[in-house]
Amino acid sequence: MEIYGEKVKLRAMEPEDMEMYRRLVNDPEVEHGVPGWGFPVSTIDQMKWFEATRADPTKKSFTIIELATGMPVGVYTVHNLDWHNRSCLTGYKLIPEGRGRGLAFDADTAFAKYGYDELGMHRITGAVIVTNAKSRNVIHKGPTSFEGLRREAVYKNGQWYDVIETGTLENEWREWAIESNWNGYGDAYRAKQAEAQAAKTESVKFRDLLTNR
Repeated sequence: MEIYGEKVKLRAMEPEDMEMYRRLVNDPEVEHGVPGWGFPVSTIDQMKWFEATRADPTKKSFTIIELATGMPVGVYTVHNLDWHNRSCLTGYKLIPEGRGRGLAFDADTAFAKYGYDELGMHRITGAVIVTNAKSRNVIHKGPTSFEGLRREAVYKNGQWYDVIETGTLENEWREWAIESNWNGYGDAYRAKQAEAQAAKTESVKFRDLLTNR
């Protein structure tokens, strides 16, 4: 299935997406804004990453598609999938054409809905380098909490940078999504609750009929 938000959808990555992924990894501006690091990536390196990621049960990557244009605008990656503790770490990268329109927040929220409602996640975490103002703004838009600071955890351009640790619990996200009615979530949730209550009422009636036979 594909994962829909208000402005984007997340779909499975395909081999033809890898040139965009490679562009993101090799972009100095993108590299400076994320906690990770790496060497320049070749076409062969990128395809090896594609195969390794597909085979890794603790990681999933999705291509971010802008709904208004149908254009691939970035990658959304899920790391450290822990099915026992029902948690994961998420992150994203957007090409320049996809920035400044709320697509990162929508991708984050779309995956949160999928993670909590379909995968059964209890906790979704993130890590933001302190100098990345745009990613810090994404955090402020939703119910995400600041959970800690890794001091001087990342070395880039001859400097040490702190990394902000974030986290959101299932109940926190759901309360926010219902109250804000993100993408109609509150309306759908109330409709499902009413449907469940009606089904429960019918079940009770059926059990009473069986008991009184």
